[in-house]
Amino acid sequence: ASAKSWTWKGHEISTQIVPQPSTGFFDKVKPAVLLIHGFGCSTTYWRSTASALNEKGYEVHALDLLGLGRSAKPGRKDGVEYSIN
Repeated sequence: ASAKSWTWKGHEISTQIVPQPSTGFFDKVKPAVLLIHGFGCSTTYWRSTASALNEKGYEVHALDLLGLGRSAKPGRKDGVEYSIN
């Protein structure tokens, strides 16, 4: 897996990418899969799932939501409030 990040509203969002395995010329290319964790988690929880999907030929993208995992953790001073509602 490789770690990449992108910026959303001025805050860094961390993404883990497991590239699609090499396929033969006639193999069907499978779509990419996006894994999004729940509140209080991180991409770490997707390791086994990402590995299993990759073994089946899928490219896997897992992102850490804002405030969690390796993503930025802005607070009220930054105009960001978190809620599980």
